[in-house]
Parts: sequence; C-alpha cells; structure tokens
Amino acid sequence: MSMVEVSDRSGCKSKLWDYDGIYLPLAINGSPSEHLPSLKKWKTRKDDMFVCSYPKSGTNWVWEIVSMLRQNKKEITEMVFPNIEIYRTQDIDAMPSPRTLQSHMRFRCLPQHFLENKGKIIYVMRNPKDIAVSMYNFMVKLKDVYSGSWDDYLDLFYQGKLGYGSWYDHVRDWEDFRRENSKYPILFVNYEDIHKDCKKEITRISKFLEIPTNAETVSAIATQVQFQNFKTKKLEKCGHIYRSISRDGSDVFFRKGVVGDWRNHFTVSQSDEFDKVFEKKMKGSKLKFKFSV
Repeated sequence: MSMVEVSDRSGCKSKLWDYDGIYLPLAINGSPSEHLPSLKKWKTRKDDMFVCSYPKSGTNWVWEIVSMLRQNKKEITEMVFPNIEIYRTQDIDAMPSPRTLQSHMRFRCLPQHFLENKGKIIYVMRNPKDIAVSMYNFMVKLKDVYSGSWDDYLDLFYQGKLGYGSWYDHVRDWEDFRRENSKYPILFVNYEDIHKDCKKEITRISKFLEIPTNAETVSAIATQVQFQNFKTKKLEKCGHIYRSISRDGSDVFFRKGVVGDWRNHFTVSQSDEFDKVFEKKMKGSKLKFKFSV
C-alpha cells in the first residue's frame, strides 16, 4: 500500500492510494495499509448483505430501497450510507441487524467470512458515460481532490487513474465473478431500469432478498425514492455531513439523478472516442448498458 500522485495531460495532480494495483481514494478510513487488509479478516453476520458498485452508479439509491425493504419501513433512513472502506469496523459492529452494507471494492476485497457464508450481493450498474459525468462533477466539488478540465479528466477515466480504478476492469471483474460462481446469490441491477420502472425493479429486488411484499408497499417505497424526494429528504437528515467535504459547503452527493445527461457534456468527438474505448475494453463482455431510456 502506497500513496501515489497521478497527473492529467495538463499536469493537474491528484493523490490516490495504490492497493495491490488498484487505485483508491484518500477517503479510505484511517490507515488504509491496516484498515483494508483487516476487512478481509473481518467477521460479518449471517444476515449481512452488500450493495456494491463502481462509484456514481446509483449505489446510494439502491441501498435506500434495500434498507427500506429489509427494515419494513416506508420512509427515507437517517443513516449515512455505511461504506465499509470509509466506516470504522467498530462502528459497523455497533449497527443493529439486519445490516445492509455498501462497498465500491472488487469482490476479492470483500470480507472472506462474508463470501464463505454466501452473503447476498446486489451489484449496481450504470452506463459509463453518465458515470463519467457524475464522477467528474463529484470530484471537482470535493476538497483537494481534482481541479482539472472535463477533457483531461476523460483521459484519466480511460486509464483508470481515479479512485477505485478502472470502470471497465471493475464491471468485468464482477461479471467474471458471477460467471465463475453461478451458485453465488448475486443480483445485477441497472440504474436505468429503476428509472424506467421503479416498481418493477423494487419487486425484483424483494424477490431476490426473499422478502414478501405487496403493491402498496412497493408503491410507497417507489414514491419515497423518487429522485427529487429522495434527495430532499436525505439532505434534511444527513446534508451537514455531505456538505462538510465539499469545497464550498454545497451538497456533493446528489446532482440530477437522470439518464442521458452525458449528452449535455460530451462533444461529438469526445462521444466518438469514448465509444471506441468502450468497444475495445468491453469486447467479449455480455453486460448490456443503456445510454438512454
């Protein structure tokens, strides 16, 4: 584990942790050289489950849906999303069951005890053009993270020189995990599908979790997680924490919550270049991504 400095094409620098060849953000809890290896040995509970994804894929959105289903509630929670890379394990140990945990790590970095117990995992996917836009807007709002241009940032995205590394490697690693472990209880969920038919996806998630539900509950949860409502209520409960990490005291976690906003940021040439990189790096993958709904 070492800290590295990466530069974009114009020389704008940012710092990251290098953990076994994977770049991670400086936000990792405490001393990453101690915290991350300890996570591998951390004892989880039998009813723990994870919502995993590459950052800015809709992780928090899906986490909220899962939490409401598992807690049998129809209102937005007051909890800041419990990401195991950022939370201290002693704080997570103090959480009541059932715990819905969150991670942006590759599957091999999850607690071994959890994987051996075949704890359920939901992996959230989103089209990479919208992820790139959301990630850029997130990074430039954070304190002392990145201040480069959109065009220079895209080059870093292609190279995977960002917190949590390459998007392409991340989704392909999780695709490989699902293919090589066909009996492992994992559900892939698409951000765009939730936008298109939220009730259908909530029902699909509840079936995976083996949680009985009904039309009234599904409708109530869908109303709660409608993006603007979700954003407003979550900021009411946790906004002071989110604003504390931004450059100017504004919210950094919630932006537009739409599909296809990439069209407002990519030039034609940038979109064409992105498509070429996508085709090359995702060759052979069976994953499907929706760039509009």
